[in-house]
Amino acid sequence: MKRTIAILVAIIATLGFSEKAFSQTSGLTFQVSNKQSETLGTVTVSTTSGDYYVSAPGNSTDTVTISDTATSVTIYGQTVPQGQNADITLPDQTVVAVIWTSPCSIIVLDPDEID
Repeated sequence: MKRTIAILVAIIATLGFSEKAFSQTSGLTFQVSNKQSETLGTVTVSTTSGDYYVSAPGNSTDTVTISDTATSVTIYGQTVPQGQNADITLPDQTVVAVIWTSPCSIIVLDPDEID
């Protein structure tokens, strides 16, 4: 029994292992709530460690797992920095409002619906 344990310890020490081998993948869920009937296409969610993509068809709520807090979103080439709200123009010339509701969530709606 002692010999079996010693062999297992030796194998583990020889092969090595990282704490990531036994940890779960962590991340944040970024949510895009599109309250418009028009599609937003592929929304780019930018973070300090890279870009993530989520498809956002009309009248949908869609999510993507990101590594850390978003710094901006880009919809049809128009970038909205985190924490700033903006009106953007879709390819069919529809103007929509992009509202940050948290560092990991935006809602897209008709600008006339904003109080």
